[in-house]
Amino acid sequence: MFKVKYENVEDKGLKWDLIKIEIRGFTVKYAKTKAKRDKNEELTLQNKINELQLSLERNPNNNHAQNELLAAKLCLQKIMHFKTKGAILRSKVRWYEEGECNPNEKSH
Repeated sequence: MFKVKYENVEDKGLKWDLIKIEIRGFTVKYAKTKAKRDKNEELTLQNKINELQLSLERNPNNNHAQNELLAAKLCLQKIMHFKTKGAILRSKVRWYEEGECNPNEKSH
């Protein structure tokens, strides 16, 4: 689509830069939308967990609420694990880009 949009641009370097700008714009928009959706899902799960915990305080023998609470906590745990892996990756990239040694990694 972008190739066709910029087919009249003669300079290949300029054309490539324009296409990269378009791709970046699309990527940023997608990432923001996804991050917002993921944050909303996390907040919804946290609210559900809070409600279920209150419900279980009033009625500790409610097996259905116990099962729902366990499932919600597992989903939230998966989200936290994914976010942690992302933070670790970003940290490694930052160490690499800054050209320093990561003190948590053993040198060989």
